[in-house]
Amino acid sequence: MHCRKCCLHLSKNKNGTVPVHYVQVSGFFSDRDDVCAGSGTRDFWEDHEVRRGQCDRPRSRNRCPTCNRPLTLTRNGRIPKHKDGGRPCRYTP
Repeated sequence: MHCRKCCLHLSKNKNGTVPVHYVQVSGFFSDRDDVCAGSGTRDFWEDHEVRRGQCDRPRSRNRCPTCNRPLTLTRNGRIPKHKDGGRPCRYTP
């Protein structure tokens, strides 16, 4: 299934709702992860309903907003903890 709010590919909860997942929000002073508005709702597309190219939020080919390193999102849509040049990145998921 795909969340209709952010187009992330997820698996349904046992009760048929979208699990809690996150979207990246870029601010002037900081970047952070916020809970997606589609979390906990029944607002989703089944896999067979999604047309090719309709959802534009892949897990791979994402970049850290702070250090610009290419990363793959975790299962719940967050940017994983990583290092920037040997030191922990300033981005705090």
